[in-house]
Amino acid sequence: MQILRHILILLFAAVTLPTHVAAVQTLAISPQQQQLLGIVTEKLVVSSHSAYLTLPAKVVVPPDQTFLVSAAQNGVISKISVGEGDAVIKGQTLLSMSSPQLLHLQREYLQAISQLKLQLNQQKRLRSLWEDGVIAERRWLELNSAVQTAQSNVKEQHSLLQLAGMSAAQINTLKTSRQLHQSLQVNAPNDGVILQRMIVPGQRVETMMPLFHLADLSTLWLEIRVPVQSINTIKIDDLVEIKQANISAKVILLGRKVDSENQTVLVRALIDQPPSQLRVDQLVNVAFVRSNEQPGFRLPISAVVKQQGQAYVFVQVDNGFEVRQIGIENTTSDSVVVTSGLTGDEQIAVKGIAALKAAWQNAGDSD
Repeated sequence: MQILRHILILLFAAVTLPTHVAAVQTLAISPQQQQLLGIVTEKLVVSSHSAYLTLPAKVVVPPDQTFLVSAAQNGVISKISVGEGDAVIKGQTLLSMSSPQLLHLQREYLQAISQLKLQLNQQKRLRSLWEDGVIAERRWLELNSAVQTAQSNVKEQHSLLQLAGMSAAQINTLKTSRQLHQSLQVNAPNDGVILQRMIVPGQRVETMMPLFHLADLSTLWLEIRVPVQSINTIKIDDLVEIKQANISAKVILLGRKVDSENQTVLVRALIDQPPSQLRVDQLVNVAFVRSNEQPGFRLPISAVVKQQGQAYVFVQVDNGFEVRQIGIENTTSDSVVVTSGLTGDEQIAVKGIAALKAAWQNAGDSD
């Protein structure tokens, strides 16, 4: 079939169009010939927006939505509950570890509680004596100061246990049961997705050693390097579309610094509630789009034929194809917007254009 198609195209002659070809308006091509030549038509698509700049971009996570989960204490990893790519919720256990240092913190906390109880009991016992004037004012003030110091010490030890990774419920259980545990759970600080796991079971970790890279993917950024000569065509709130995907973003930042090496400016666009097929660090092609003053029709660039500075398309009619002159704008690497010459009801040839061009030339030569 491919060989037959090439033979038919060659029989129509060369692709280069002479000047007088534009006079030919209709090409008589039967349905059988259309099928053999691989001619495919499509209905026009109304375009209320036009792309005016196409560039590569990178998908990144906003910095306030990325979290590095670190070890709060020295210890040994005993169990890992999540892996790379897993979605987690705030407070979910990511791993368990054994930490002898945690035993020391728990012991300090219980001792602080005992000291506070001792000071409170002594304060209660001596209150009536102070009120009766049996003990001096200075002694009573010293006792109150000791109680306040003991209370501050309990709060401090409580905070240290929280920083070590113990929850309020676990600390309360420790307070009532007074039983020490060296097992420690590391929990997710926020809803998100695990982007990276940096440890394995059995590994010994030190305080502040990174364990997981977690990110909230509810919004993402597109970072686009725009040539400096094009930066003034872009405005805040302009729309950006990811090509070959029904995903749009809105421009939120125009950089103020030009990269000295490639003379580009950073433009950042925000994607709200991105779909799952869009991934962090993914490279995509994007198009900056703006509303058309007059809606037009979007066509593949391959469907348009240029002749003597004019643009033409092949419109399907009853006995073949009509060569129709059109007005175009907002030409990109793969599409154009037709602004005149079409009504919207036409079927336009989008494949097999080389054969139609050859047929057009052949018809012009025969005139």
